[in-house]
Amino acid sequence: RLWRDLASLESVHRFCTAWEQEGRALHVLINNAGIYAMGAPREETPDGVEMHMGANYLGHFLLTLGLLPSLRRGAAATPDFGARVVSVSSCMHMAAPTGIRQSDPMLAQPGAFSSELAYAQSKLAQIQFTRELQRRLGSWDSPI
Repeated sequence: RLWRDLASLESVHRFCTAWEQEGRALHVLINNAGIYAMGAPREETPDGVEMHMGANYLGHFLLTLGLLPSLRRGAAATPDFGARVVSVSSCMHMAAPTGIRQSDPMLAQPGAFSSELAYAQSKLAQIQFTRELQRRLGSWDSPI
């Protein structure tokens, strides 16, 4: 059994490596796991990243990129369907109306953190990644 903790980039990397060693095809990847610690104080992942951003965005980012070879195998095995990456998000991304804070994306500065903004930023990052992934894969004429 393979296990991964999306809040740990090392765990995600180990999962992807183990999955790839098996050489299996992947037809659908659904990025759905996440956290929303409403009202909780700021926490960090083992990698030093704000917990919402780490678990909701960076973990899915690394998982998706790490599984692209398996998705390509899945697409080749079912050419009429291809392969799919589905990223489940939330309308909460709209709670970050000015986008991701470029000067403090991890909301580490004193007074910057709120769980609502942290969650919103993580969901916005997830949407931006998914759109960019679609753009890049489309430009490579990928069946994913």
